[in-house]
Amino acid sequence: MWQTTETNEYVSITDRIAARRRAERLAQKQEEERLEAEMSPLMRAFLDGKEASLEASKARLEADLECI
Repeated sequence: MWQTTETNEYVSITDRIAARRRAERLAQKQEEERLEAEMSPLMRAFLDGKEASLEASKARLEADLECI
């Protein structure tokens, strides 16, 4: 099925769905960036510390697996 757009071009339904999904992903990415920009420095430091801790735990587990 085809529908006309404002510019009188023909666009398939699947193209419209794909465009809507791209727009939704872009909006989600922009929202995540906005929230990250609003994050307090203290919260950012906390999350960075948690990430570093997880990376260290992962490295230890990988080392343990190599010993087995």
